[in-house]
Amino acid sequence: KSTDSDQPVVNVLLIENNDTTHFVLVKSLNALLRRGNTRRTKHYCERCFHGFDEARNLEKHKPSCLRFKPLAIKFPEDDYLFFKSYRKMVQCPVYIVADFECYVKDVPQTEETASQVSNLIFKMIR
Repeated sequence: KSTDSDQPVVNVLLIENNDTTHFVLVKSLNALLRRGNTRRTKHYCERCFHGFDEARNLEKHKPSCLRFKPLAIKFPEDDYLFFKSYRKMVQCPVYIVADFECYVKDVPQTEETASQVSNLIFKMIR
């Protein structure tokens, strides 16, 4: 498709299985790309497959997307992927777990403290 023209677009999906290939017509890009069984409509960019909740946001996105090459997804040949870039991990030198309830002091229950607490609660509610 020419990115500058308004020619109709036909989306096809290439399915490869060992030595056979097959093209499938994609009638709805939304149905193909949406997650799970949600029926919520999303508007997808045909170049980068980014999803937008509103069509106007997709229209705003198109000029910036045209500056880049179209997306080409390449899957790895290996069956398993392993994390190898340990140097890129964010280091956390300190890990703190705090329980602030341990700082609550036990107040002896008297008539005076009970009335102070009820007055405080009454002031907070008003």
